[in-house]
Amino acid sequence: MNTQKIADLLHKLAATASHEPRSGTHDNLTKLVAPVALDGFKEGSKVLDVGCGSGPFLELCRERGIEAIGITVDLVDLSACIGHGYKAHQMDMHDLQFRDEEFGLVWARHSLEHSPFPLLALSEFKRVLAPGGRLYVEVPAPGTWCNHESNPNHYSIFTDKAWQWLFEKAGFDLVDLKFVDVVLDGGKDQYFSYLLAAKTEGSQ
Repeated sequence: MNTQKIADLLHKLAATASHEPRSGTHDNLTKLVAPVALDGFKEGSKVLDVGCGSGPFLELCRERGIEAIGITVDLVDLSACIGHGYKAHQMDMHDLQFRDEEFGLVWARHSLEHSPFPLLALSEFKRVLAPGGRLYVEVPAPGTWCNHESNPNHYSIFTDKAWQWLFEKAGFDLVDLKFVDVVLDGGKDQYFSYLLAAKTEGSQ
C-alpha cells in the first residue's frame, strides 16, 4: 500500500478546514455534556481535546484545574487557543504526536465527522489513552434539518448503530450513550453523544 497517498489526501483535506467562531449554542452544549466525561476524572491525568476549535472545552478544563492539550489543523483556532494561554498544537488526529497511554481522557466533540478514516483516528485515540481512561465522542446525526451530509468538510456522517459498530471494531466498549436534541431557528438537529472505554486485553 502507498501510505504516501493517504498522507497526501489528509494534508489536502486539512488545508480546506475553516475556522468556526465560538457560538453560544455550542458553548452551552459543551458545558452541558462535559460533566459526563469529566466527573470522576482522575487527579493528575491529562486530557487531549481533539479538534479543540478556539478552546471552549480547554477553558472548562482550566477552570477545574485539569491539564488539557488541544489539537487542531486550523491556524486561526490555534492562534486563538495560544492567545488565551491554552496548550495547543497544529496536529492531525490520524497521526497523534504523543506517547502511548499519555492521556486519561480523549475528548473528540464534533471531530470524527471530519475524518475520511475514522477507524484510523479511533486507533490513535486508543493508543494514547492510559489504562482505565475514557474517550468522549460526539457527532452529528444524519438526516436532520441541518443536512450535515452536505457539509463540504464532513466525510463521516453515520447512523448511531454504524458508529457503535465502528467503536467495537476499534476496540472500545460503550459506557454511556445520549441523543442530544438541538432546536435551531430553522429546525431541529441531533447529536450522538458517546462515552467509551478501551477494551482490556481479555475482553477483546
